[in-house]
Amino acid sequence: TVSDENGNTLASGGEFATEESTNFCFGDPTCDDGVQNGDETGVDCGGASCPACPTCDDGVQNGDETGVDCGGATCPACPCLASEFGVDINIVLDSFPDETSWILTDADGNAVAFGENYDQIGANISEQACLANGCYEFRIVDDFGDGICCNAGNGNYILEIDNIVIATGGAFNSVDSIAFCLPLLVAGFDITVPLSAGQSVTPINTSINATSYLWEAPMAVPSQSTEENPTFTYSEAGLYTITLTASNGTNSVTTSQDVILTENLPVTYTHLAGIVENRKIRLDWKLATELNNDYFEIEHTDNLSQNFEVIGKLEGAGNSTNPTAYTYYHQTPKSGNNYYRIKQVDFDGNSSYSETVQVKLDRTYITPDIYPNPIRNEESLIIDFNDALNSTLQIDIVDLTGKEVYRKQVEDAQNRVIIPIKELSKGIYIISGQYGDYRFHEKITIY
Repeated sequence: TVSDENGNTLASGGEFATEESTNFCFGDPTCDDGVQNGDETGVDCGGASCPACPTCDDGVQNGDETGVDCGGATCPACPCLASEFGVDINIVLDSFPDETSWILTDADGNAVAFGENYDQIGANISEQACLANGCYEFRIVDDFGDGICCNAGNGNYILEIDNIVIATGGAFNSVDSIAFCLPLLVAGFDITVPLSAGQSVTPINTSINATSYLWEAPMAVPSQSTEENPTFTYSEAGLYTITLTASNGTNSVTTSQDVILTENLPVTYTHLAGIVENRKIRLDWKLATELNNDYFEIEHTDNLSQNFEVIGKLEGAGNSTNPTAYTYYHQTPKSGNNYYRIKQVDFDGNSSYSETVQVKLDRTYITPDIYPNPIRNEESLIIDFNDALNSTLQIDIVDLTGKEVYRKQVEDAQNRVIIPIKELSKGIYIISGQYGDYRFHEKITIY
């Protein structure tokens, strides 16, 4: 508690993280002390003696306005010039807003508008840019690689030009982008997934105001096309890129998408999915039929640029025309994105792969039960987890000066760890622990 000489409370508290502060002044309020006080209606403005606070209807460009009574944090967006096009960017953030950023660039790569460092879950972001004739690209990025829909919230984005929707989405991996030119010309297409080798790929053309098209699909048949909605066929599984250049006779704009084709399987999948269950990941797959099916190998990676590793094996049903279901638990998934695929192996040794599924294990801090607390120094401190950790646990205890008084590393820790504290003096300490990406800390009192 902070009080003045007359006993008036100026500030009080106690519940905070590392630090807390408050501003206060002695003496009479002024119009330049950086604090809203006295009869001011804003910081150093309003009231009887200070200048009027900026408003969105005072006929003056002031505050953070970018025009007279428009722009800035509180006033409506300034209208575009008659020679400009109004671009509206509307984004609904997911459960991890800090992972999302976006940028609108011109043909030279210069940023026209951008947004980042969001912190409000599910927030609605609305921005407007006024653009002259030319070509531009809008890119939205998710740092974690799982888009903004639908594993961690129902985020989405909509890009409009003069009330015409030119792009919308949310379910992407790391990046989604749209290229366009003004006067309005948009190149875009959608592809239905999943796909397997030998299956026809027919992109759905979503371009706007284009009069001609050039498709390029290396390794496909055909490898080029000028049709509006062509069909391509790939004979082998793999990662391929399809590129579309759309033109209107004056401008051209290009966009591309990756296409993943998997092997044809001797089993027919009707379901393949993964969910988080008690900090483990449960994989479920169902088969309509099986032919010569010996066994499955479950493969995992936390980075698609690295190789998959085998983490488990299940026997197959051989030959079956009846539906069968399989379940596998990954006991030690990584924090963040986990990718899985199923390798099916025949009795004759031939093998093929399922599609890849992604499961996100939220990066949260796990606080176990630590008791008794307060504790007598002849007792032992117990750390209880909801489930077995099956990993190395590092335990540290420090006193209030930051001096380390205890350290222990527990290999293959399970769901309970016992810490003897009889060597510690009476007092207050901080116990902290870490296993993998998870951390926890708590204050304990020994008496």
